[in-house]
Amino acid sequence: MENQPSNKLIQNKHSTMHKWHLLLKLKKGARRKSGLFMMYSIEHDANLLANRIALLKQEEMKTWKKIDDTRKRTTEIISLKNRNEDRIKQKEREFHEKQEMERYQSTQNYMIQKQRAEEKRKVQKAIYLSKTEEAKQAKIVKVQNEQLIRHQEFKVETENKMKNQIVN
Repeated sequence: MENQPSNKLIQNKHSTMHKWHLLLKLKKGARRKSGLFMMYSIEHDANLLANRIALLKQEEMKTWKKIDDTRKRTTEIISLKNRNEDRIKQKEREFHEKQEMERYQSTQNYMIQKQRAEEKRKVQKAIYLSKTEEAKQAKIVKVQNEQLIRHQEFKVETENKMKNQIVN
């Protein structure tokens, strides 16, 4: 619709063309002398200029529309670019957070394994010491029992000797 000249311009063009057609039918000499020719010539030039101005205004409107469209598109592109950059930064943050969490988890697992190994070593040492202590206690009990048995045997033997001396 913007590409086509307005109805007023079309009517002016046809009206001016009709007047020129009439003037051309006059003889050359009559046209030059005629003030009418001059008037139509000026009117024709004015119409041409008005039509040219109208076309330039239409072209200017198209140009401004293209400029506005370009601005809108530029704004959309910048907005899209910013959203994409934000999305990339968010993914990078998430990636780094995940790596940090994995490092922390790995360290935690290492510390737990180290602690468990230390606890296991302590338990094994405690078991060893306990068994060693049990063995010592068993030896002491054995020695005490042997002493008790010898003491009992000595007592019995001493009693038997005394009985034998009394009997003899």
